[in-house]
Amino acid sequence: MSPSAHRFHRCLQRDIAPGPRGEEYEVAAAALCKHVKQTTGIQEALHVSIKHGGNTRPWTSIYRRAHSIHESYAKLSEKLTERARLPLLAAVDKDLNEQILDVTKVFNFVFENLQYSTHPTINLVIPSYYKLSTMAAHDESDSLEIATLKKNIHSLLDEKLYSSIKQFHWMA
Repeated sequence: MSPSAHRFHRCLQRDIAPGPRGEEYEVAAAALCKHVKQTTGIQEALHVSIKHGGNTRPWTSIYRRAHSIHESYAKLSEKLTERARLPLLAAVDKDLNEQILDVTKVFNFVFENLQYSTHPTINLVIPSYYKLSTMAAHDESDSLEIATLKKNIHSLLDEKLYSSIKQFHWMA
């Protein structure tokens, strides 16, 4: 799954924010995170501290950022209203944040289990593939941005990962 982690890394970097709505989300989320980190008294008041994105493991950093915004939304609203900075939070597309959270939590779960296991993980590869495949299935309620991301994830699963898994399966 290690080469697959790299492939998904590239897919998420490229496709987590396709189109204008996704680009606006990325800019707004980054501005919110930067403001919260630089302003005294906000981060400390939050139940979950606001996390910024990162390039090391994007499925984890994107998940943590979306999760921290989701969990801290009400308190952020209160704190930013006190400082007349509520437009920073309002600029973050809450619906898209929820959708990104739903997609990336599966990545986070799968890859954290594979990376931090102290035992061989060959027995986890096929269930992980199917978990990712199920997550990437088309859903009518998905936004255009999430539908594009899922389509690209599904293509990666089919083109790059399935053939490797099939070979491992027959070897086992």
